Amino acid sequence: MKKQGFTLIELLVVVLIIGILSSIALPQYEKAVMKARAANAYQIVASINTAQQMANLENGTKGEIYPFEELSLSFVNADGTPATGYYYSAKDYSFSLNRKTEQTQMEPAAAVLKNTSIYLSINNGRRACGVVDSSNTSEVSLCKAIVGSSTAASSVCVSGSVCYIE
Repeated sequence: MKKQGFTLIELLVVVLIIGILSSIALPQYEKAVMKARAANAYQIVASINTAQQMANLENGTKGEIYPFEELSLSFVNADGTPATGYYYSAKDYSFSLNRKTEQTQMEPAAAVLKNTSIYLSINNGRRACGVVDSSNTSEVSLCKAIVGSSTAASSVCVSGSVCYIE
């Protein structure tokens, strides 16, 4: 009578194949998750910029940056408290409101992805991704994957960073 089952060699081959496939798929999965977080951050940055424009229209001002509590949209921090002032922190990123100056063309809101040195903003309607530490090749490649590999002028980005724009 023949016993049913797998041999040890067959099981080891299956485990080896699964290990190889997961080592290939895991980095791609992490990039996809980061791109999804970046897309969400861009959506929120666009909402903040629109709320800033609406506040300027309502108050008859031009280029004024209003704190979060004065905007028509409400933003909630990761701890559940309402965002106030010019900064708030979500689960995967933090947002800050910037005043436009002569040196920068950045829109009022910018997002920083947590646990990275990547910041995201929308400049003149185009998505931008900047890397503060340009020696970090994984973050540079992530920025390029998010918005493309076209570099932006330093006047459009945060000084001291490498910036890519779509």
